[in-house]
Amino acid sequence: NTYEYKIPKIVYRILQFNFVFGRFLEWVITSIKLFLKGKKILNQKKCQVIYLPVTELLFIFLPAIFLKIIYRKQIVCDILNFEMPYGSVVNFYNQMRSKEYSFLRSLILPLYIKIQFLIIKSFFKKIDCIMTVSQYLTDFIKNSGASCNVGYTPSGIDYKFIESIQAGPPLFDGVYVGRHEVEKGVFDLLDVW
Repeated sequence: NTYEYKIPKIVYRILQFNFVFGRFLEWVITSIKLFLKGKKILNQKKCQVIYLPVTELLFIFLPAIFLKIIYRKQIVCDILNFEMPYGSVVNFYNQMRSKEYSFLRSLILPLYIKIQFLIIKSFFKKIDCIMTVSQYLTDFIKNSGASCNVGYTPSGIDYKFIESIQAGPPLFDGVYVGRHEVEKGVFDLLDVW
């Protein structure tokens, strides 16, 4: 089953006036709704496995862990990224301040990401299988305490096949895939372009 969750409109309004409180409220509401919807699905469908496609977001991860504990189901996680943007809390803070984000937002977001990674690592022993996108990330997660099977599915493109195709006229100048948020490197994208 796929459950499409939409952020309540009231949260969007709060985000306009107070980003930090709005994000916190969004995360709490999301966690509760995902837990309740997951509980309903597990009661109706009698699923054996909980699949978590985005493990690195705490407000998505925790409901899945609680459902695993309550229902004694296996949990399979995909971890696509598990590193602090810009390498450290300090560097991330400095980047946000250089982009003129508020002091509070620039401080809280890097600290939140650091804390969420520590909490997620503390639950690695509860996960039954972890999939990643690189050997580097696989090794990092194993070294961070995961005792389950950790493997990777290479993502990317077959560049040899692409190079074998005769080039035509360019149809575009750039492509970006992902959320347009600072933690996803949207400002780096502008520099690259």
